[in-house]
Amino acid sequence: MIPLAGKWTGGRRDGIGYYDPRTGIFRLRNKLSSGSAFRSFRFGPPHMIPLSGNWNGGRTDRIGYYNRWRGTFYLRKRLSNGPANYVIRFGPTRAIPRTGDWFGS
Repeated sequence: MIPLAGKWTGGRRDGIGYYDPRTGIFRLRNKLSSGSAFRSFRFGPPHMIPLSGNWNGGRTDRIGYYNRWRGTFYLRKRLSNGPANYVIRFGPTRAIPRTGDWFGS
């Protein structure tokens, strides 16, 4: 399991989550407590590098994954399964991706 954090519902605090690389399933929890996920869905193929960040331009974070063999980001605007809203080839293959709000906007 690969841990994730993000403002899944636009609150003041980040929520928690994880990605299962064997299945490609994201499980997200919007509270910092024990319990079940409020969202659970498959996005992309298994064995990708999961990402979280604010690429929808709103108050919430969303998910994505990076394909190291293609050097390509796949980003989704919704917390659900479905196709990527953005497919961006950037950087060399086998890079380690990072996301962030680099300009504080």
